[in-house]
Amino acid sequence: MSAQRRVPLWWFIRTAWVVPRSISRVSGGRLGLSVPQPGRYGMMRPNAIRRRSGQERVAVVACVEADPRWARWR
Repeated sequence: MSAQRRVPLWWFIRTAWVVPRSISRVSGGRLGLSVPQPGRYGMMRPNAIRRRSGQERVAVVACVEADPRWARWR
């Protein structure tokens, strides 16, 4: 018989998504985002314009620097 995996509670998952985005938004992007380091991933916040509505969309994305020539942080 296999052990069943437990799923975290919904409020825990929601908090894990909302808190880092709120910190980044309130600080104007100065906190909450990080540059990739050896052995660690970084976080970036790209902006995009929606095709149909024309509204700006913001997402927080994790990234890994595989080659120093490809990742540029300014």
